[in-house]
Amino acid sequence: MKSMLAVMLMVCGVGACNGGPTPPPTTTSSPPPQPDTLQAPASASLIRRVAEAADGLRDGRDWWVVVDRTFPHPLLGAFPSDSAARDSIAKAPGNWEVFGPFRTTEDQPYTGDASEDVIKVIVVTSKGQKEFDGKRYDAIFWGLTGFDKFVAPYLTEVAGVTYAAEERERYRTGQSRLANSMAIGHYRTSF
Repeated sequence: MKSMLAVMLMVCGVGACNGGPTPPPTTTSSPPPQPDTLQAPASASLIRRVAEAADGLRDGRDWWVVVDRTFPHPLLGAFPSDSAARDSIAKAPGNWEVFGPFRTTEDQPYTGDASEDVIKVIVVTSKGQKEFDGKRYDAIFWGLTGFDKFVAPYLTEVAGVTYAAEERERYRTGQSRLANSMAIGHYRTSF
């Protein structure tokens, strides 16, 4: 008797649990999409890149993100409307696509003493000094150690191990697109 009940539950599915057979699915009157309007599925690396870009927008508002479908998925920008995002694509060559809208939870303002806000950071090197605006940068990395500890794990998560290793080698040899010097400033707007 127990094995028959198990078979009956498997055949009837959820309907057996709610007291009756599952009703047939309802159909909609809209026609199926035409082949020329179907989009290719997004790769895992593209989804990670879009998620990272959207996560960087923590103001509680809707944003549309424009990302290139071609790896490593450069970001064209984030826009406050779908039409603004689509207008940006018309002006830029590439394999861009609009994703969104996305809304993240608004960051809570810092409730500490306002006099502790970072206004600027001055880095003194053997070649002189460089000033970084405290409102423009989230973090500063200098040297391969900082790259290995913070940038490489981030790139690995977003774009994969191979890309992170390639960017590390570019950084090591002074050819990185991520920075023009050994000091990498991470812009708040770079997502």
